[in-house]
Amino acid sequence: MPFMVLLFYLTVLYLSPNPFIDVFHSNSSAVDYFLHGRNPYSQNYADIYGGQFDYHPGFLYWPGALYLQTVSKVLLGDIRAILVIAWWGAVFCFPNTNRHTESLRTIWWFIPFITFAFEQAWLDPLLSFTAAATLWAMNNRRWWLMAVAIAVAASVKQYGFVVGLFPITMLALEREWKVLVKVSLAAFIVFLLVLAPFFIWDPHGFVTMTITAHTEARARPDALNFTAFWMRYTGSPFPVFAQVGMTLYGFGLAIFHLIKNRARYRLMVIAESWAIAFGFSMLFGKFAFCNYYWLLISFLILSLAFDNGKLSKDQDLGS
Repeated sequence: MPFMVLLFYLTVLYLSPNPFIDVFHSNSSAVDYFLHGRNPYSQNYADIYGGQFDYHPGFLYWPGALYLQTVSKVLLGDIRAILVIAWWGAVFCFPNTNRHTESLRTIWWFIPFITFAFEQAWLDPLLSFTAAATLWAMNNRRWWLMAVAIAVAASVKQYGFVVGLFPITMLALEREWKVLVKVSLAAFIVFLLVLAPFFIWDPHGFVTMTITAHTEARARPDALNFTAFWMRYTGSPFPVFAQVGMTLYGFGLAIFHLIKNRARYRLMVIAESWAIAFGFSMLFGKFAFCNYYWLLISFLILSLAFDNGKLSKDQDLGS
């Protein structure tokens, strides 16, 4: 069955080779620029929406996404293939000690909108995979793999840092200082190695596309969140201080949940903390589309898959 599922996913890419969405067109152009020795963060990109949205066309993600999609294009002919493989392969990180593992794998593989999501070229499967790999690494005490997974997540999308935040916090709460320093330092070094070449190549272009393009963009009225609801029914923007406040509240609530419940729920509480923090920032932020809910669903499924894992209350994370 696993092979047939992968074949089913890849068929989607074959049937829809050129979807009309900015992520696919801009990222494909970025990969082509990179393969021709040009800096993707220094180029001009077409606005396929013709000014319909407050939108900054370009390659708007960290270089980790560029590297992975370039490999995908070279080896498999489509930048989306790596996304398909990441989502498909994440389920093999689920611990077999959970009696619901097979059911959860099936749910993960057959989320109703999965084919549409793959078609659109959204990068979130990479974050879902790194989240699953992080929990697997902690469950099996593979600290270097944990560091790499956290670094990859942070180097793919700007909000990918959330994948590393709560596992690192868990290590701090468990007072596993040696492991904490080892994992944090290794992840930070990998993250810098991924980003540094493009920042050095063109600092202004890099900052413009990856930071200011997001911070200067206005909230989307077509988003699927409270911010868009507020805009439609009040006719005014949702206050920035309220957006920031609700996001910080979500992160604070997630950390409180981690502190309060880690002894009982262990790895499960990390995935739940991801869902809480990301959920608040999504519901009260500028953007919230299908891919955001896709990532949120993956965190919730991971929380069920890693329901205690192999860890018990008395086991030491660093042993």
